[in-house]
Amino acid sequence: MARKATRSSVKLVFMLGLGDNYKDRITQENETYGDLIQENFVDAYSNNTFKTIMGFNWATQYCSEARLLVFLDDDYFVRWDKLVQFLYQSGKNHTDLFIGNLVRRAQPYRNVGSSWFVDPKVYPFRSYPPYLAGGAYVISYDVSKKIKMAFPYVRYIGVDDVYLGIVAQILSISPRHSTELSRRDHLSITKECSHTPSELLAARCQTVAYVSTGRVAKGFEYTIKNLTDVFTNMMMLIQKSLLFFQQIFTSGKH
Repeated sequence: MARKATRSSVKLVFMLGLGDNYKDRITQENETYGDLIQENFVDAYSNNTFKTIMGFNWATQYCSEARLLVFLDDDYFVRWDKLVQFLYQSGKNHTDLFIGNLVRRAQPYRNVGSSWFVDPKVYPFRSYPPYLAGGAYVISYDVSKKIKMAFPYVRYIGVDDVYLGIVAQILSISPRHSTELSRRDHLSITKECSHTPSELLAARCQTVAYVSTGRVAKGFEYTIKNLTDVFTNMMMLIQKSLLFFQQIFTSGKH
């Protein structure tokens, strides 16, 4: 019953840039399911901010009846039933929400070889404003529309979660921390996995557990036993895209 309710109230789409691989399979996927959003930029990690902007633009334009949006990286396992339950309980009116794993006082990477490098000429300050780690976060439609409207006026930074944090600060929007979306144990609603396709296909997520001191305690496996979840997570293998889906609490229409 929960699975049926989830399907009827969720719109699931994948965000892609352009690449030389899997063109035929991507075309077939979109013709079959109509679940791809794609624009003219190279599908690379350094362009994740373009994907994020694309997702916000698409959602605010075509899904105005949505109350909540959820952004997820492609290497995350998701307990869909728990996530939907969490979304329903996240707020009575589902407005003014921007929640996830809150990062404070992070400093820019100045090493040119780093994937998170930010040129001091682009961002000269010693630390970033508070931001939500990009792996999994929830945002209400009203907040997403405000952020979308500000994109053209905020200087582009290739680190997508940091960029959203900067935009949020300019708009006086305060991101909030959620333990349900950031905890590292088996009770977590979302869990980061490796980028290994074989691990995702096996529906097995290996990660590291931390004790209260923050030191590594032990490794553990989080295995999804429900076969339906196996097929769900197989969908996450599309060419390093960000997984984005929209939670609808109305009639489910667009």
